[in-house]
Amino acid sequence: MNIEEIVNKINNKEATRTTLRETLGISENTLSRRLKEAGYVYDQTAKKYFLTSPNPESKEENKPEVKKAKKKENKPSIKHEKKEIRMVEVQEERKVKKKVTYEIDEDLHFELRMQAFRAKRNVSELVEAAIKQYLSDEK
Repeated sequence: MNIEEIVNKINNKEATRTTLRETLGISENTLSRRLKEAGYVYDQTAKKYFLTSPNPESKEENKPEVKKAKKKENKPSIKHEKKEIRMVEVQEERKVKKKVTYEIDEDLHFELRMQAFRAKRNVSELVEAAIKQYLSDEK
């Protein structure tokens, strides 16, 4: 039984989807998928299937070619290797940061925020630079 015969039987109410599935020995999902692949769409208002776009090449015929194309490229490409190298470089650049809380004068904090804005940096960077400077002066 081909797809056209199945659609005609459903549309003419000669058979239900359930009886056709059981006769063909396929699941509901398989029946739906095959109808869709053949270009049939169910119209709820008309309660019938209509052919929207015939698909001359079934997906089953295309599957092996697609799989072959995907399997061809198992080796990492140069682009992929460059990306991995860049990721390692970025990870090396990042240092582990420790989140801390300190209490400082409100006016001092405001000035710090203003300086960070003018320098186009964030407050954490300025505080870290100031601490490094202080510690290097102490040595």
